[in-house]
Amino acid sequence: MKRILLVLLAVVLVNTVSMGQGIYFDKSYESALAKAKKWERGVFIDVMTSWCGPCKQMEKNVFPQVKVGQYFNNNYVSLKIDADKGEGPMIAKKYGVNSYPTLIFLDKNGNFVHKVTGGLSAERLIHEAKQSSSPEAKKLRVLTEKYKSGDMDDSEILDYLKLLKQVELDYSTVFGEYFKGLSNKEKRSLNTFTLMRKYITRYDEYPFGYLINNYKKYRKIVDRDELDQYMYSKLTFATYVNEREGKSNALMYKKLEEAKIPVSAYVKENYALVKMVKDPAKRNEFIERGKQLFKNCKHAYSVLLNEAVKEAISDKKLEAFCKQSLLDFAKLNKTRAAHSCTSLAYLFILNARDNASALKYYELAVKIDPNVVEGGYVKSNMDYCKKSLGLVKCDNYGETAPAFTLMGVDGESVSLNDYKGKLVLIDFWASWCGPCIGEIKYLKEAYAKHKNDNIEFISISTDKDKMNWKKAINKHGMSWLQLLDDDKTSKDYKVRGIPRIMLIGKDGKIVADELRGEAIEREIKKVL
Repeated sequence: MKRILLVLLAVVLVNTVSMGQGIYFDKSYESALAKAKKWERGVFIDVMTSWCGPCKQMEKNVFPQVKVGQYFNNNYVSLKIDADKGEGPMIAKKYGVNSYPTLIFLDKNGNFVHKVTGGLSAERLIHEAKQSSSPEAKKLRVLTEKYKSGDMDDSEILDYLKLLKQVELDYSTVFGEYFKGLSNKEKRSLNTFTLMRKYITRYDEYPFGYLINNYKKYRKIVDRDELDQYMYSKLTFATYVNEREGKSNALMYKKLEEAKIPVSAYVKENYALVKMVKDPAKRNEFIERGKQLFKNCKHAYSVLLNEAVKEAISDKKLEAFCKQSLLDFAKLNKTRAAHSCTSLAYLFILNARDNASALKYYELAVKIDPNVVEGGYVKSNMDYCKKSLGLVKCDNYGETAPAFTLMGVDGESVSLNDYKGKLVLIDFWASWCGPCIGEIKYLKEAYAKHKNDNIEFISISTDKDKMNWKKAINKHGMSWLQLLDDDKTSKDYKVRGIPRIMLIGKDGKIVADELRGEAIEREIKKVL
């Protein structure tokens, strides 16, 4: 009888949670899988990062909604995974996550069912959850099992590839295996080339290598310009990947030369423009050539907006050209122009710490296409820029800063109350956080100028590994007060992402928040 009462009490508690709040998130992947199997529910995984704008928007505005909680708490075991921490990288790799947030749905046995990326509204999130039981999702599960067993005919493999691409799972590996099984005659057919265009994602995959080595034979069955444009798109992406990973492109181009591939004028012209825009000495030449190309809208988007925007944050003349090109391109395709505009804005935040310019381009993007804010991250980033520039007050402006007592580097306890009557700068950061490391330069400059003034600098790390925390402090020369977060403090300060830098006035109230770059020094001067 006592056991029955306990079970009934547990059911009541679960239902109370689902009715009275938003989504309840479990603590670990293994725990979520075990509960899902036991309770015969699906698994919902929110793969996010601390620096992701749409992730913050969903955490703040979507997951807490009662109707979302009611649906998910009654149908799923939910799990929130930070892709940068703990088991996060493993799960992100397992499910092919490369953008955030990625929302994953599994069945009660932990098998993949459905995936969607980007910030969603409450209604859309519930809709996507219901889609996870759709006929397409069930078909994907069946085909996955057949593929694992090795018992698939060609038509089923093609159906499987199509479904994998729809849900953004790894389809290129499956296509690579399929391609290897074809005869040379089948590989060099027009039908297979059409499939290659759909399912090859990288230049270093086997099918693309086969294409390079058999270039002349493909030219007999594929239109020359079509073939070269396809190869150029793959090689442009390869160039970007190599640069991002610190690799040289020399070997790639040497391979093309060895294969004696006579690249067309299209490829030569575009590659020459890419090299021009990356060379400050040739920017004027690029701009003049770009203007001529744009008149005919020839390759305008791929060259002018993809390549030039990457360099525009460090070249005012190029930036002005990009801005005009964005406006011109908006007349032809406002959606793509608006998204290029938001890319430029984000580069100003991430690489230049220039939130004023970032806000300018976000506002331009919204002007070009108001629908660009639907994803959530644009509004979130615009709000961040406005707060950092002092155009709007931060969420907790004027609130009394929560008290805390935390451990310092040498194990000593430090309390905020120790600094009553002083201006206090608090910096929430972590050793693994790239944007946080980028702010250290500005913190060091401000500290050097004001360490003898009536202000205390306090960095609070959210690191879980103390050794990494201490190594980063020494590596970056952070000579001011360093404390370690206890989880409660960051929650008390409503920290949903880092870096988070704020100022506490002499009266103990928060007077500035969301500070980055030069805004740190500017706000300190205001208050001092």
